Amino acid sequence: MPMIQCPECGTHIASKACMCPYCGYIGDDPRMPIGAQTVYDPAPQLQFEIERWDSHKKKMDTERVDLAPEDNMKIWDTLKNWKQVQAMLPALAEAVLGMARSEKQWIADIPKYYEKLLKDGQITFRPDKNGQILPHLVGKDGRIVKQVRLKEIVSMPELLPNLQHLETQAALAMIMSQLENVQEQIAQIRGELQQD
Repeated sequence: MPMIQCPECGTHIASKACMCPYCGYIGDDPRMPIGAQTVYDPAPQLQFEIERWDSHKKKMDTERVDLAPEDNMKIWDTLKNWKQVQAMLPALAEAVLGMARSEKQWIADIPKYYEKLLKDGQITFRPDKNGQILPHLVGKDGRIVKQVRLKEIVSMPELLPNLQHLETQAALAMIMSQLENVQEQIAQIRGELQQD
């Protein structure tokens, strides 16, 4: 049976299902299957990586696992509200805004042979009357030797620091979670010791 993703929680369900058995999502027309609805916009399924020790291979293995449908739905509901994202995840909001503030540059795509001639000074770029460089490589006699293509490059100058900040926040959150687990274990041990 073909499977589709539930538009609300991203769980894989039967294409003929009229309702998601995990989150209860029903399309605009409850009598029609979700996959047959005119607007079908699935929610992306979030995954996380788990590292496990493989005793047979004697090394750590990484496995990608889907989030539970309820957690996936909660995360996407949170991300739909931009003001909430800015308040709860400022580094993520800064990274997204940094991606939106991209700068476009045009870079000449020069074959290696002509690049060597350019370095040796045998050919140069031709400037126009205003001093702007044209995509023409000219020889010492002033004739065009090669026309080069320009590639559009989009650079995001603020993205790297924002991603590094986001990575730092994620690492700190993970450390805090581990500290909470240690505190819970200490409290559990204290309780066991008091019972003895």
